[in-house]
Amino acid sequence: MSEEKERRIKGTCKICGAELQVNIGDLTVEEVKEKLAARRGYECPGFHVELGAMLEGYDWDFTPFEAEPVMTDEQWVEKLRK
Repeated sequence: MSEEKERRIKGTCKICGAELQVNIGDLTVEEVKEKLAARRGYECPGFHVELGAMLEGYDWDFTPFEAEPVMTDEQWVEKLRK
């Protein structure tokens, strides 16, 4: 199983403050902004629905970071045993 990390950006909802991380893969910042501007209507992780563009609904930090890989069930159980 590959331990490949994902490139992500963070956003904070302008309405409720909920945080969101988006996997951007190999996209450039300009490509990400285009896709977020085109995405109309979305459900915020803060449990409300918005009809506008995602680009405008969040305060985005467009500095990519690498997310840690998600633990497998076996890794999680092993961590509990320690």
